[in-house]
Amino acid sequence: MITLQDLIDRFGEKELKDVTDRVNRMDNKVIDMAVIERAIGDAEGEVEGYLNAVGLVSRNNRGRLIYLNDQTPPKALTLKVCDIARYYLHENGTTKIISERYAQAIDWLKLVMKNPKMLTGVTDEDKDKDKTGSGVHVIPNPAPPNYYD
Repeated sequence: MITLQDLIDRFGEKELKDVTDRVNRMDNKVIDMAVIERAIGDAEGEVEGYLNAVGLVSRNNRGRLIYLNDQTPPKALTLKVCDIARYYLHENGTTKIISERYAQAIDWLKLVMKNPKMLTGVTDEDKDKDKTGSGVHVIPNPAPPNYYD
């Protein structure tokens, strides 16, 4: 869903080198892709926990998190996933702004979960007669039978 380039575009190569390279000294730092991939995976896992239930994301056959049938994710979603990944990259000490942006991203995901049309733009064609509120809705599984009755 997001890439190294998305993180570089938003936070800069220097910051990513500083938080991922735990071996080299100041002048020789490089971006450690294993650390980046772990942070992206953690961030995407968190996003999946919120948005998979309402059908906005899923895993493709390579196990990669994708947005609505492999469409390009909206910029707002990309930004929030990047903010979450940044939070995980700074696991040894976040700044106030990184923590605030993480909390805002989680709050935003909760809003999107309740109102998927924030991302899809899908409107409710039947004027909410079916009480779904949008073209995307969740149907809960029926309760399992009670075998002890």
